[in-house]
Amino acid sequence: MENHLIPLFLLGTTASIIGNMIGFGGGIFIIPILVIVFKAPMSIAVGSITICVLLASGISTFFNFKNRRIDMKIAIAMEIPTIIGAIIGAELTAFLPLKIFEILFSFFVALIGIKMLRPSRPHTDTQLSFSARLNKRPPLIHSSRGHVISVWVAGIFGGLAGVVAGLFGIGGGFLKTPVMIRVVKLPVQVAVSTSLFMIVFTSLTASFSHFFLGHIDFHFATPLALGFGTGALVAQRLKRISDSTIEKFVGIGLLVASLSVLIDALILKP
Repeated sequence: MENHLIPLFLLGTTASIIGNMIGFGGGIFIIPILVIVFKAPMSIAVGSITICVLLASGISTFFNFKNRRIDMKIAIAMEIPTIIGAIIGAELTAFLPLKIFEILFSFFVALIGIKMLRPSRPHTDTQLSFSARLNKRPPLIHSSRGHVISVWVAGIFGGLAGVVAGLFGIGGGFLKTPVMIRVVKLPVQVAVSTSLFMIVFTSLTASFSHFFLGHIDFHFATPLALGFGTGALVAQRLKRISDSTIEKFVGIGLLVASLSVLIDALILKP
């Protein structure tokens, strides 16, 4: 296990830098690597990662809160349905054919990634996408920054992110970040920071659950957590990157997340 300390640290650092730059947390990128390369049982891989994501998102949130990058009203509006969705998703695991659902979902995430890689263009009201039109439907929540989110958008996309988290044991940041950027029109840095703020609560709940279930292996978690913490600090130094570049990173991150979900469905699940 000692031979794995440096690779795990570097793996955690890399995943955390990327995850904290684009609002995903980073765990979804490395769970397949832990299972395939490091031979960790799936439950141990997921459990060990949750505590690392908690640390990294907590560090990022501290700096983001200090720099006023978090939109609290948008965060609360999306996180409440996420929590409800996570409970529903956990219950659905007993009834749904998860492998088929996971394969379909991976293609859905890939489509969002491709869309994020395309530059956003202004549209007239008749050209707006369904989600953008939905965000104009009342009741509306107005944030202190002047942005608006419809209860419908918060409920549908926040709830979907929660269901996915409950079904597959992965965070919902990779769904909520694109919605906040392209639908709610939050500035990219604010959307990323708000997503990481929400991940703190999701990963905190998951960490407690996995700890009491005995799913956290500190031989894995310790070097990974050190890497995730380091990555979160490094990511703060990269905040000067332009919004358009971060949007492209979000798109690439979604494609990688899609591949991760597909690997989980086709290789890791029996």
